[in-house]
Amino acid sequence: GTNTDLVNLAEKYKSKLFFLLMPVFAFFVMINFRKNKRYYVEHLVFTIHLFTAYFILDTVINVITLFLPQAMIDFLYFGVFFAVLWYIYKALRIFFQRKRWVTIRKMISLSLLYFVAFSICSIILGSIVFITA
Repeated sequence: GTNTDLVNLAEKYKSKLFFLLMPVFAFFVMINFRKNKRYYVEHLVFTIHLFTAYFILDTVINVITLFLPQAMIDFLYFGVFFAVLWYIYKALRIFFQRKRWVTIRKMISLSLLYFVAFSICSIILGSIVFITA
């Protein structure tokens, strides 16, 4: 169905969407951490750091999964998910010098905002592909 097609399309273009949405995520970070009075470019550099770390980890994991049975791959992705959350939490906490619960609350806000932006971009991309096909 169309929903499955959109999911497959989002997966196919995931890294491109991540790259294109970096400035949007940096804006979300800037809004969430506006009390730090940092310039947008500082938030953008921070975002590039996070996304680069994610892309490197994703590349390594994709290579590792070529040599693992499916049961171990599922376990690996489960662990990677929590490792990424921990990394983002520590990066936000260190960079913005906020308390634990404030950082967690802001992580949730950033996740929701990014999910909405990613979903909208995926739908737009899907519409463009289906219209031109």
